[in-house]
Amino acid sequence: MIIAAIAVIIVLSMALVYLVEPASDDNNEDETTPTLVTPGRSHFGASEEYLFPESGEIKAGENMTFRLMIEKNKEAIMNETINVSRVNEVYSDQKLPLPEGVNISCTPSVFISYPGESYNVSLILATTEETPGDVYHFRVHRLFDSGITTLWFDLNVTSSGLAD
Repeated sequence: MIIAAIAVIIVLSMALVYLVEPASDDNNEDETTPTLVTPGRSHFGASEEYLFPESGEIKAGENMTFRLMIEKNKEAIMNETINVSRVNEVYSDQKLPLPEGVNISCTPSVFISYPGESYNVSLILATTEETPGDVYHFRVHRLFDSGITTLWFDLNVTSSGLAD
């Protein structure tokens, strides 16, 4: 009986780690975005985060906007901070410097959230024609009074096609 209870706890814990919430946007209704859980803290029903799109491709010299949507379901009024960092791979916390010619802006990056409200944060990645072509990985940290949530996305930058 104890072994069965432990097995149930393990299965439920694994399900929480791989919890996937449906994400829908007008362009693609089949996308899903993982919602990661901070160990040791319950976030059930507190809020949901969606990142649109989950990846993108642009030519060097172009810009791309990703949208982080936060839907607050309950909890108190909270201070929110959004940070975006380049990382070495998806699901990594190892930060890397931004490549030459890449700039990230996050609007808003600091705000106060209220229960029952939805918030849209624009993550704009700007490149120059000198940006090296590569697939770059990014981590979005949402820090708020009662925890942290983390999402990741990729940006494939291709050559601008200009001759040197």
